[in-house]
Amino acid sequence: MSFSKNLRIAFKFYWKAVFIIFYPVCLLPIFLVNNNTSNRCIYVIVLMAGLWITEALPIPITSLIPIALFPLMGILDSKETAACYITEPTILLIAGYMLALAVESSNLQMRISLHIIKLIGFSPRKLHIGFTCVTMFISMWISNTATTALMIPIVFTTLKELEEHGVGRIFEEEARLEQDEEGPDEVNRRPTRSTMGYFITIAYASTIGGTGYLTGNASNLAYKGIYETAFPNLKVNSGHWLLLCVPFMLITMFITFFWIELLYMGLFRPKSSAAEQFKASTEETVAAKAYIVEKLQRMGWITFHEIAVATCFLAAVILWVLREPQFFPGWADFWVPYDTTIKDATAGVAILLILFLVPRTTRCCYTFSSDEEKKPNSQSNGLLTWKYSLRRIPWALIFVIGAGFSIAQGSHNSGLSERMTRDLEGMETYSPFGVLAVAALAATLMTQLTTNVAVSGMLIPILATIAKATDVHPQYIMWSSTIACSFAYLFPVSTPPNALVANYINIPTTEMMKVGFGTAIISYMVLLMIFAGFLPFLIEIDKFPLDAYMELDPGVSTTVKE
Repeated sequence: MSFSKNLRIAFKFYWKAVFIIFYPVCLLPIFLVNNNTSNRCIYVIVLMAGLWITEALPIPITSLIPIALFPLMGILDSKETAACYITEPTILLIAGYMLALAVESSNLQMRISLHIIKLIGFSPRKLHIGFTCVTMFISMWISNTATTALMIPIVFTTLKELEEHGVGRIFEEEARLEQDEEGPDEVNRRPTRSTMGYFITIAYASTIGGTGYLTGNASNLAYKGIYETAFPNLKVNSGHWLLLCVPFMLITMFITFFWIELLYMGLFRPKSSAAEQFKASTEETVAAKAYIVEKLQRMGWITFHEIAVATCFLAAVILWVLREPQFFPGWADFWVPYDTTIKDATAGVAILLILFLVPRTTRCCYTFSSDEEKKPNSQSNGLLTWKYSLRRIPWALIFVIGAGFSIAQGSHNSGLSERMTRDLEGMETYSPFGVLAVAALAATLMTQLTTNVAVSGMLIPILATIAKATDVHPQYIMWSSTIACSFAYLFPVSTPPNALVANYINIPTTEMMKVGFGTAIISYMVLLMIFAGFLPFLIEIDKFPLDAYMELDPGVSTTVKE
């Protein structure tokens, strides 16, 4: 066998090892030529980006790199870096996911899925539309992370029902079983293109839906806090937000829906493999509908377990929505025994405690009954059990989300964020539209590798300064750039919804990058159209308001929900 052929074989099987060895070495000139803290931070970020894209190391392991390199390179100390991995948004993510697990363990998602199929029909495209609209609407009012976690089991169960009736497949092939010290486990399951389409849509609908109202997204609330601090006599108008952002949300989601349909669902390509998966005869459809009705009848009346979990689910949604609704005081404003700030993680964990405390049957109520048949004959489990949750919680996501926060903190401490925002100060000579376009583009690019609230914390204060220098209304550029901070579509690490769906269904990073790039362009163009075209009707964009102005440092602390 020739040397070149042996080399090709070796590279085929060991390219990851080669990449891991040589890629970091090739990046060394980033900071060796000019060794300062910000360049060392850039080195770590570019290193992680390459490993995330290629998946030469598992994504969660790549996400731990800051814990090793930030202290060694003098960017952050170990304590500060490690603290980024367990934060309020991380706890909210776990609480939301465990609430979704409670729905799954009660089989409530099966009942919901069957009713959705019965109502909409077995058309995958109609189901795709239904899931998109429901996810987008819920995400307007509660955290996009929680929305995604709650929708995932419903979508998966619905696809499973479709698969059982010969309409589509969830995975390309059967999972290979791999034995490890903990027993056999399923690995290397590759989802079909249609499955990836469904789950990517859920993630993006959560993100885009979060722009529709103030409470739906972390960066929205960060913007409100920064704007009203910088301009004490000005307030963010909830009505104006709905007037502009709801049309933006609907138009962006409408175009994004067709973009995903085109890539993954065989839209306009009836002979493609993706379209072929969804073909079903009239007889199959009729039989499937009859089966759904029969299965609902077999399930019988809704159980106490399902009712209790549904009650906890609704309670969590209500607590999240009404914690800080903006247009009237929220329940957290009246909770004043102590001078503390209450965030969504508090409500999420409170509901989580109830899930583990309340029994899943009512037999405990008959402990003292005279009827021996009604008395409990064994200990009742809670609505959710730790044993059920332990192996299902995506622990790796803690590393992925923590990496985003550590990058943001490292960028701030190293001076990289200030360096990036100083580069934007040249926009003072631009026209108002030019400032809007450049600032929104900067936010779109920056948010791909760090959290949207971190980007808004870095970028929005400097835009307040630029607004004063250019004599334009600050809302014109600050508001639009805040929305652009949500355009985190390219990587699993970009935002928790991406990480959730990528981890749950094993979506390759390259696939998310491909569809995310197009979605980012769609969102950016619609943003320019809406804000440049319609915001001038609500405010005088070419006039800086004569109100008290307070200088803000880039990187101002903004602790809000993700």
